[in-house]
Amino acid sequence: MGIIVAIIATLIFGGLFMFYTQRELHSETKTVGAFQAKKFIPMGTPITDKEVEKIEVPVKIAKNLVTDSKYFDGKITTQNIGKEQYIFTNSLATGLVIRPGYGEVYIPTDLSKSAMAIPGELVDLYPIDRSSEGIELPPIFEQARVIHSLDQEGNDIDPGRGEALKNMAAKGDKIPVAIGIELPKDKISKVVLYAYNKNIYLVKSPQQ
Repeated sequence: MGIIVAIIATLIFGGLFMFYTQRELHSETKTVGAFQAKKFIPMGTPITDKEVEKIEVPVKIAKNLVTDSKYFDGKITTQNIGKEQYIFTNSLATGLVIRPGYGEVYIPTDLSKSAMAIPGELVDLYPIDRSSEGIELPPIFEQARVIHSLDQEGNDIDPGRGEALKNMAAKGDKIPVAIGIELPKDKISKVVLYAYNKNIYLVKSPQQ
C-alpha cells in the first residue's frame, strides 16, 4: 500500500513540476515588439522610420522600451543613441530641433500670457510697458516658433494636453510656465531683456 501511495505522490509531484516548468518557459520566451536604432542617432533628433526598426524582445525587459511608434510623435532624443541600442522612453522628450542661425530663449510667463502655446505653434511677442498705458506698441518679434512648453514643475507639456490647458484657463488657474521660443541670433538680446523683466505677452500668430 505504501509503495502505491509513493508512486501516486511521485506522479503528482512530477506533473506539477512539468506544469510549472512549462509555464515558466512560456513566460521566458514570450516577446513583444520594441524599437532599436538602425544607426547612431545624435541628441536632438526627431525619430522617423529611417532611424529605428522594430524587433522582438522578451516581455520582461520591455517595460521601459518604446513599443509603439506613436510615442515618437512630437519628440526628439535627449541623448545620443548608439547603433542597435534599444530606444528607452526616458531618452525622448517633447520638443523641436532648433534651426541653424537660431537660438532658443525661455520666456517666463503664466497661462494667460503664454497663449497656451505648445511646440510647433507660432507666436507673436508683444512688449508689456506699464508706463505706456493706452499706447499701442508693435510686437518685438512675429512668427516665432515654439520649441518647448514647460509646466510649473519644469516638465515638457505634451502637445496632446492642449485641451487640458484650455480647461485650466477656463477655471481661472494661473499655473506658471516657461515657453521656449526659437529666435534669430540677432534678435535674442532684445527679447532676453524683456523676458528677464517678465514683460512679454505671447499671442498666437497665423499658423503656416
